[in-house]
Amino acid sequence: MNDSVFGRDQELAAITRFLGAIEERPQVCILEGGPGIGKTTVWRAAVARAADLPLTILQCRPVESESKLAFASLSDLLEPVGDPVLAALPEPQRVALEVALLRRSPTGASPDHRAIGAALGSVVRRLADERALLIAIDDAQWLDSSSAATLAFMLRRLRDEPVSLLVAARTETHARWDRLDVERSMPDRVERIPVGPIGLNELHHVISTRLGRVLSRPTLHQVMDASAGNPLFAIELVRTMIDDGREPGHGEPLPVPRTLAALLSERVLALPDGTRAALLVAASMPAPTTETVAGVVGEDAHVALMIARQAGVVDVDADRIIFTHPLLASTIAEIAPAAERRLLHLRLAELAAGPEERAHHLALGAIIPDEAVALAIEHGAVAARARGGQQAAAVLFDRAQSLTPPGHVVAMGSRALQAAAAHVVAGDRGQARVGLEGVLAGELPRPVRAEALRLLAEIFNHDENLAGAEELLRDALKYVDHVDAAARVELDLLYIAMLGGDYPSAAEFGGKAVTHLEESRDQSFLSEALAYRTLATFLCGGGVDRHALDRSLALEDRRRVNMMGLPPRAVAALILLFEGRHTGARDILGEVRVALGELGMESDLAHALLWLAWLETRTGHFQRAAEVAEEAGATAEMTGSALLHRWSLAQQALVLAHRGDLAGAIERAQQARPLDHHGNRAADLWLAATVALVGLTVGDHATAWEACRPVVEAVEAHGIGEPALLFFLPDAIEALAALGHLDRAEALVSVFGARGQELDRVWAIAAAGRCRGVVRAAGGDLDGALAALTASVEQHERLDMPFDLARTLLLLGGVQRRRRERRAAKDTCERAHAIFLDIGAQAWADRAAEELNRIPIRHQATGELTAAERRVAEHAGAGRTNREVAATLFVSPKTVEANLSRIYTKLGISSRAELGGWLSRNGQPDDSAPKT
Repeated sequence: MNDSVFGRDQELAAITRFLGAIEERPQVCILEGGPGIGKTTVWRAAVARAADLPLTILQCRPVESESKLAFASLSDLLEPVGDPVLAALPEPQRVALEVALLRRSPTGASPDHRAIGAALGSVVRRLADERALLIAIDDAQWLDSSSAATLAFMLRRLRDEPVSLLVAARTETHARWDRLDVERSMPDRVERIPVGPIGLNELHHVISTRLGRVLSRPTLHQVMDASAGNPLFAIELVRTMIDDGREPGHGEPLPVPRTLAALLSERVLALPDGTRAALLVAASMPAPTTETVAGVVGEDAHVALMIARQAGVVDVDADRIIFTHPLLASTIAEIAPAAERRLLHLRLAELAAGPEERAHHLALGAIIPDEAVALAIEHGAVAARARGGQQAAAVLFDRAQSLTPPGHVVAMGSRALQAAAAHVVAGDRGQARVGLEGVLAGELPRPVRAEALRLLAEIFNHDENLAGAEELLRDALKYVDHVDAAARVELDLLYIAMLGGDYPSAAEFGGKAVTHLEESRDQSFLSEALAYRTLATFLCGGGVDRHALDRSLALEDRRRVNMMGLPPRAVAALILLFEGRHTGARDILGEVRVALGELGMESDLAHALLWLAWLETRTGHFQRAAEVAEEAGATAEMTGSALLHRWSLAQQALVLAHRGDLAGAIERAQQARPLDHHGNRAADLWLAATVALVGLTVGDHATAWEACRPVVEAVEAHGIGEPALLFFLPDAIEALAALGHLDRAEALVSVFGARGQELDRVWAIAAAGRCRGVVRAAGGDLDGALAALTASVEQHERLDMPFDLARTLLLLGGVQRRRRERRAAKDTCERAHAIFLDIGAQAWADRAAEELNRIPIRHQATGELTAAERRVAEHAGAGRTNREVAATLFVSPKTVEANLSRIYTKLGISSRAELGGWLSRNGQPDDSAPKT
């Protein structure tokens, strides 16, 4: 790999294996070791070897002085990525990344850190589409927090792209650099390569190559023992011996300190005062140059730096000053008196190029509270936040607060609030909570207290403590004195009420928020309030306020990250879904899915995916539903949301129940059931629906009823608002009827059906008809059951919900069999069986086959069509294609082809034209066939 790399055969062999597998799958290689052990040497050799392969390499070497600046490392990594690559990104990602990288001035709201992470992912995938990509990071312990978070966000979302990571980092700072979260991103693809001591012969080569000195064997052994095989330590030991002018005699101790830190300190202290002063300036700046150092210490800087260069402390590359080892920069800073370092930072603050860099120097230099200094640091925090650097902003806001004089109560509270908000966005809710609780313990202006309470409630809400969040929000309402602030609190209360299923309270809070925002200039916020109030009112059973919804969509700003999560157009999609207008809902949710993915809004994306999975389940696309539900689960896990994770497991269980994998459905339900939900009802409904469907599938009506009983009792106590969210209720009624509780079942059917009629919900009308048929059949009224089920089938024909249609057909076939209408029963059950098979509901297809086996009937004579065949014949004879016939009858094109083959054989014909003629001669179906 590199002839100058001595004694690293084992490490280099591992590197060779790592590089050889990069094109096969993404992986991580971590070079770990103590300071000076040679990690950077191995890392450089690996990068040099990678440069000879067909790879794209993005690399950075962060230093300690840059570790506080937002996106410093990310800027270095993406420096070779040209503007054309960024120009191809979706606009939200492109703008966010350009602002973060200082390629565009920030305007409007600061870019969301998730959009920056999504943008990096898009860039990485685009590069990896061309050839495998290696991201190489040396001294990862000095990654700035914003870059580390962005890289971690991207890495967690890699699947099978040929993107790999090569990292060198100190073992003792593992917790600091591992914000990259590599173990979570690629749990089975991380190889840690310890970089340990080198051997005696290799140490000889290193010393002779670097210092031009050949030591005697006894002295070499002494150096080996003293340095423990650490190359940097050994070089510094020998350098000190050279400076002293002699080697120790046999048996004499080495005339040098016994630690690397002490060695480096002595080496630095031996430099002239002017050289140390110049080096301290260089060690304190993010990207020092001879010109910037001279601007601080004067023209003597050039001579001072020449001395440092001759001493092997720094190199100068195109005017940029680079320490030959990071430990030398750290040593320069550590041995300087604290007062000297503070004064230097104050001087550097005056020369800083921008507000963020100035703020960092002031934060390190100031010790006495001073409003002017605190304000300048706050300005730097605002600049970092404007670029999306929430972690850097949080640190600066905290420092600005600590330097605020005691009498400036408003400023102190505001800075504490901004610090907490930045910590929340950055994902450090623990630190935010500590800060907020500290602020709330003191005297605060009313609006500051209101916002502090609201932010604390947001943390409680994320931690699934809905009751605690609601209490804090109601307290916050007492202190708000601005319409926007009041509306924000009210919409947070609306959200919590909806999670708990308290839709009347949600509608009330939504109404108040809209009233407040009618006076606001923030029309986009008003758009959200209108959408969510409309949804809450709808779920109460109040129907759709079309004017409010249309107004919401007209005011929506699609470039903005929404306060409420799902954007207004997604809320409109949910209403379409609940109304049964599935095609429109699917189209909008698909569009929202892409938009949220581009913004990196994964919590909201998981939420949208859950509704999309439910939609696909309802419409019989079980494979698609399973894939979307799995994606929702994976996305929910990345967000850390227990609520969404539990719901995703419940949705996966529901899909499995529909497909007939009953054991799998129960297993998923059992995984979801014990997870904390703290008042969120969504997953409870899905779990009840799953267990009820499994119970009905196997005839265990008692289990099905017990699963639904608590929710049904709530319905009996409070009535029915919007029927769609009671999608489990027909199964509960069927279980009740089978258990003999006919009066109770009939009462539920009556309320359910009336609500469906009142709101014109076709699914509810159809489902109520099926339930009515089940109750009447259980009571022995077969005529009434036949009428109810026949009417229900007619309603189901209007819907794109084949599973529900087939279940109703199966029940109708059973009633027809009991009435001895055997031919009609056979035709009806055959149609149900075909639909179940077509959509992949195997367990229910088996039930339909069992029902068919109960029907004793002679085979059809040649020339006589079954009712199912007659339906296919009528549609095909009218000129429709096989695909059109299949869509109309909720069967597959293959089922249509099979029916046509039998029809042609029975009738002795061979074309659609002949079929049309036969139909015109033979008129309507015979009286024995069921009417549809």
